[in-house]
Amino acid sequence: MKTVFAFLFCFFVSGCSSLFFHPATGTYATPDMVGVSYESLGIPSAGESTLHAWLIKSETRKKGTVVFFHGNAENITTHSFGVIFLCAQGFDVLAVDYRGYGESAGEPSFDNMKQDIQASLDFALNTYEKPVFVLGQSLGASMTAVALADYPQQKELAGVVFDSGFAKMRRIAREKIAELWFLYPLQYPLSFLVSEKNPQTAVTKITIPKLFLASEQDVVVPFAHTQDLYDAAVSPKTLLITPAGGHILTMHTKDGRAAVLDFLEKNK
Repeated sequence: MKTVFAFLFCFFVSGCSSLFFHPATGTYATPDMVGVSYESLGIPSAGESTLHAWLIKSETRKKGTVVFFHGNAENITTHSFGVIFLCAQGFDVLAVDYRGYGESAGEPSFDNMKQDIQASLDFALNTYEKPVFVLGQSLGASMTAVALADYPQQKELAGVVFDSGFAKMRRIAREKIAELWFLYPLQYPLSFLVSEKNPQTAVTKITIPKLFLASEQDVVVPFAHTQDLYDAAVSPKTLLITPAGGHILTMHTKDGRAAVLDFLEKNK
């Protein structure tokens, strides 16, 4: 019973944010451990915030830059290795930690994350030669959609990859709450404590080329979310749902990597 009350308490005092943000501050690994060069840098965000980021450098002739926004847990020192294969294909990767993640000071929130994504895109467009692409995973994919919807420089970006994102904040909150049997009857009222940013509506305002990725084996964010995002999006758009992979593991498959590389090559 104490567990139930503790769980409910976190909903009421944090507006369900504990479901979405699980940052870590430690360093788990660095790209040079796998023979890839990188540099650490700071990106100015809203107010006096400075975001910690890595520029993971291309191993061959540079074709462009991919700005990478990870999911809700850990930080760039774990998630970046899922996209480091891009460096072998001529793309630099700018991996960014939101406020409260890794070495980035501050507190994570939906509003802060949106500001951090837009500030990182400003930095990339003003610092690196084009083309500049965006790649978001899970919460990073959903919040990238929200950030791009009213981003003034959206058309300066070459394209965006959405990997394993969810369609609506309250919808995924309901699905996660319903997995706890003792909260199943409360899934709807509790989900209304979540600030609804609605990525499904946001994608209708993104006009640059889009690639949507998901896996049929994803038990964290069911692939139906990606299907709904794709259906809502305007053209140009491409969808790949792989039979294998799991959550944010589509790019670990041959088909997933091929789809991303093909998308980047066609739109650079």
